[in-house]
Amino acid sequence: MPKMKLKLGSEKAAAVNAFALSFAAFFGVTAIFAAIAGFTKGDWLFQIPLIGIVLANVGFISTAIITSMLSVAFALIGLSTLKQITDKKDLEKPWRCVAKVFLTLTVIYAISLIALAIYSLLGVGKKSGVSHKHLWLSNFLPNVITAATAFTIHWFAKQIAAGKAAILKTFSLLAIAIACIGFILVIVQCLVGFYGKGGSSSGTDALDKMLDNYPWDLFR
Repeated sequence: MPKMKLKLGSEKAAAVNAFALSFAAFFGVTAIFAAIAGFTKGDWLFQIPLIGIVLANVGFISTAIITSMLSVAFALIGLSTLKQITDKKDLEKPWRCVAKVFLTLTVIYAISLIALAIYSLLGVGKKSGVSHKHLWLSNFLPNVITAATAFTIHWFAKQIAAGKAAILKTFSLLAIAIACIGFILVIVQCLVGFYGKGGSSSGTDALDKMLDNYPWDLFR
């Protein structure tokens, strides 16, 4: 890996380190599951949150590649700033902020899970046109994964903000490992999609599957 050197003071280094490592872990997890979903050829969909909203003119797999690269970049930045933190007190403020951000995301995902459950109950009848398989597999399950990821990062951030430096080292190694695994899986998935038997990584098969499962009867 290329070495990145950012000369910052302890306080600034702690702030950069906190958000870099947390985003590396979050985007790394989403990249991993996006790659896994890509191997299913549309039987399971996992849409990457946040990144897809910002990017324009990129397909599903392109979004996964960019997300995995962002995760690796954030991990490298977090690693380069780790040794520049000389005072444990500088960890409290930025990691407390990270804890609040990911707690907010956890709450948002939890509310979405409740909304999906209610929607499913409202569409129990066959006449509703609701594809429960698609709803639970490609909507509910991805939200469970992202909610669990956000809450885990919140827990780590809360512990680090309390001054537990040992947990920071553990989380740093975990974030770097997740980022690397996500990048490797996405690259492998793309290669399998391009050169595998009957494969295509353009994402069109996944889109067709999603459109087939969409409850168009609701608009009739």
